[in-house]
Amino acid sequence: MMYFKGQGTPKDYTQAAYWYKKAALQNNVKAQINLAFLYCTGLEVPQNLDMCLEWSRKAENNDYNLTIFWSNLEKYNLKYLKMYPQGNDTNQ
Repeated sequence: MMYFKGQGTPKDYTQAAYWYKKAALQNNVKAQINLAFLYCTGLEVPQNLDMCLEWSRKAENNDYNLTIFWSNLEKYNLKYLKMYPQGNDTNQ
C-alpha cells in the first residue's frame, strides 16, 4: 500500500503491482483485490481485463465482497466492466 498511496515514498504503481502480486500469490485478499484494481484500470501495468477478473475472483473466493470492488471501479468511469459477470459463479 505504501507505493500505491505514496506513504513514505513516492507513488509507484509498478512497485505496488510487484508487491501486491507477491502477497496475492500467498492468498492475501487485500493484495488480490488491489492487484485486480490495477489490472482493471491499467495504472502502470498493462490493462488486462482477464487478469482483473481472475484476481477479483480469487479475492471473492477468500470472502471479499465484490460489490465494493465494482462500485469503486465505477468511480474511475470503468462502467464497461459491467459486461463481465459479477458475483458468485462467473464460469458459466
